[in-house]
Amino acid sequence: MTMMRLGVGFKLGIWLALFGILSTALTGYYAYSQSRELLISAAEDKLLTATEVLGQRFVDTLIPITEDLGMIVSLPAMRALTDGVAGTDAAIRNQAKLQEVFASMLKSRIDYAQIRLIGTADFGRELIRVDRTGAGIELVGNDDLQEKAHFPYFFEAVKVGAGEFYFSRINLNRERRWQVGADMPTLRIATPVRGTDGKVFGIVIVNVDLDRLFNRIRSNLPRNIDLVLTNDQGDYLIHPDQRKTFGFDRGRRILIQDDIGAIKVLLKPGPVMHLLTRTSNGASDEVNASAFIRMPFGSAEQHHFVLLGLQIPLDVVLHDSQLLGVT
Repeated sequence: MTMMRLGVGFKLGIWLALFGILSTALTGYYAYSQSRELLISAAEDKLLTATEVLGQRFVDTLIPITEDLGMIVSLPAMRALTDGVAGTDAAIRNQAKLQEVFASMLKSRIDYAQIRLIGTADFGRELIRVDRTGAGIELVGNDDLQEKAHFPYFFEAVKVGAGEFYFSRINLNRERRWQVGADMPTLRIATPVRGTDGKVFGIVIVNVDLDRLFNRIRSNLPRNIDLVLTNDQGDYLIHPDQRKTFGFDRGRRILIQDDIGAIKVLLKPGPVMHLLTRTSNGASDEVNASAFIRMPFGSAEQHHFVLLGLQIPLDVVLHDSQLLGVT
């Protein structure tokens, strides 16, 4: 009888011990799981804030460009050129003055790749062009000036109202005649030039080097955070895998919505302006915490926007939580 009681007591003790171990394990797992989610949630909030700051920097960077264009249009030499007679000594002197202004501006604005004055006459022939090349700033001679009336940025920019600005879609620059700068991600911003009679004389247009601009914007990002940028159709413009970028200019479109289905809500018109999600990193098993925002730019009539996103591997976010799980 005593042995039976000892056996029952022993078994009960074993079960109580096992229950205690299980309870401790479950409590530890719950704490570990909660710490993981708290870390991920905090990281996502920080990513979203950082993405919004970067997006605002992008928009703020465009404002001085429109101010520069407005200043050029208002210069006395520009007004004299638009109201004067083409080919005269006075017109040639005014073009030379404007060329010097363009060159000086290009030297001081490292994001500018090119500044041009394009007239409406002679099929949209360039009147002044100053380029940034591998050798420095180049004042393009008369024999190398080209007709541009067939390009969308020209025939759309001449329709813009006085004091307003045209913003192109972002694409690769295929017009450059030198090797350095070819296939450069480019945004073109332009404004029309009018004479005192109100007629459009031409446009002033700046080509913005987006590689330089975004390298500068993201220079303060930690090394393990990746920047992603797409156009309003979802085509990749910036991606950690360069092979995915500008597919529409290379014959094969590569879209973010094919990689991240949830992103479609940001590409559609509507009130949703940001998205927090988890994304896989290509063929690897790595998972990222990601924050994306829709960032409008340019005039409201053009409805241009980009999707800007930041991504960080969950392994980096969960480093402290993983240490907790081990200990």
